[in-house]
Amino acid sequence: MKLSYIFPITKNINLEQFLTDFKNSGFFKANKDYEFIFTLKKDDDNITYLKTLINAENNVKAIVLDKEFTCGTGFRESLEYISGDAALLGDVNIDNNAQIFEQMLTEYNSGAGLVQVKKDSGPFADFFKRAGKACYNFFVKAYAGNTDYMGVPSLLLANRTVLEIFKALPEKANFLKNASYLEGIEIRTVFINQKTPVYKNNYKIKSGSLMIGLVSALVFVLALVALIVVNCFASGINYAVFNIVMAFVLLLSVVFVFIGLTKHILDVRMDRLNTGAAVLEVMQETNQKIKNKEKKHGKN
Repeated sequence: MKLSYIFPITKNINLEQFLTDFKNSGFFKANKDYEFIFTLKKDDDNITYLKTLINAENNVKAIVLDKEFTCGTGFRESLEYISGDAALLGDVNIDNNAQIFEQMLTEYNSGAGLVQVKKDSGPFADFFKRAGKACYNFFVKAYAGNTDYMGVPSLLLANRTVLEIFKALPEKANFLKNASYLEGIEIRTVFINQKTPVYKNNYKIKSGSLMIGLVSALVFVLALVALIVVNCFASGINYAVFNIVMAFVLLLSVVFVFIGLTKHILDVRMDRLNTGAAVLEVMQETNQKIKNKEKKHGKN
């Protein structure tokens, strides 16, 4: 089985040292059929080293982009160049990719078509995560139907069928948020140590509209506190003018909270509807292709 190792390089690192450590791992030595695909910026310091590596080995590919990119974008750019039976998306910012890859490959070999990686968290941290998610769901889920998780894991494993679905999705579609639409593909999760420095560059707020709503809400609270404090404790100021100004600020912040959160909710709903529909459509096409191949091979 051929494995495709995908490594988006989102910041300058010593790639030569990283690859040396990775190739010395027991996991790499046990899987001899492989290819490397790197995504990096055109001004990255590792380009010279990669050119030398590509000339020396025929199983190394490099994709050079003009601007900053996330791990998810780097993975999407790599899709057309993957020739392996399974693709493993790694993170050059951590040093235990081989160990995590081995865990994911174990799940893959036992029947999983898509393996996601999540951080394992203690009960204390997990409580606050659940509380935050519950608050977010309270304001968004009633309107959007589902929650926007705002992120793409920087580590995963996908088989050929899942990769074909990835390739066919709209450019901005977040596939992993809609993995529940996959029919006939087993999805599993590998948990890693919560101190592992992964995901840092990969969680991004979906749009500025949410930030506008949150900042406006903060301004509203501060203005309200200022209004109460000044009217109750301050002296020697023109209360009429101050109250008019504060009332205007409060009214404006309420308007921006409504606009920001409403737009974000609509964006989330539209994104999920479009992506969900795309996943379903691609899944049906992919399943039909698989069935046609099976029939063809059956006749032969």
